Amino acid sequence: MFPNPPASSNTTTHRKHVGVSAEGRMAIKYAYIIERTGDGGWGAWVPDLPGYACTGTSIQEVRQLVAEGVPFHIEGLRLEGLPVPTPGERILEFIDVS
Repeated sequence: MFPNPPASSNTTTHRKHVGVSAEGRMAIKYAYIIERTGDGGWGAWVPDLPGYACTGTSIQEVRQLVAEGVPFHIEGLRLEGLPVPTPGERILEFIDVS
């Protein structure tokens, strides 16, 4: 369990990772990271889903790829009889460096 981070505009905390979807099904939330790639595009990865990553030419494209790819990746894990990782707690912090 992470300690409570200090209140700061440089901290984002996500603790609730299980809820109910609009359709009434259990919904699991996975955090993902979007980063600029070396060729000027964008890439995303999911810390709790080893082996999943995607790249695109825009942030919007990467978000769409994550929305489509994460459920597909999880379905593949289930079909292979592999465990589906539970999302962990995430604290995103930034540090100012001069």
